[in-house]
Amino acid sequence: MVSGVVLVFVTVLSLWTSDLGMQATIVQQAGDLEGWNVIRVENALSRTRRAVVIRHEDLGPLSPGYYIQISQDGERWSGEFMKQYEEETPFIADPDIRLFVGHTFLYPDRIQLAFRLDSSARNPDLWIRFKRHGLIETGDDH
Repeated sequence: MVSGVVLVFVTVLSLWTSDLGMQATIVQQAGDLEGWNVIRVENALSRTRRAVVIRHEDLGPLSPGYYIQISQDGERWSGEFMKQYEEETPFIADPDIRLFVGHTFLYPDRIQLAFRLDSSARNPDLWIRFKRHGLIETGDDH
């Protein structure tokens, strides 16, 4: 018996933050492979590292990296980039804001994104577009 494999997307189910002063909200859930989960994290930006845990459906063992975009206002977004490793990636979310983003853990059903501000920000909130795909065995014969 040969099992089939299908590409699936995740929908964010719940969020946790690393600091009591932060609050994370699911603004939008992905509806298809091209769709984004959108998260707003209030009071996220600081020169100390902060994090948000994103829990989603379990992708099983075949769940590679993820895609994110960052925004300060939920309207203007950084370029899309894919992450597979734990390195902090520096990028500019706005001409005046430099931010380091990476993950501290990545499991089939959750990820912890960490971020640290490397400049000043007029607004302490952070918006994150997040998508992740995985391969799921269907059990169908081919």
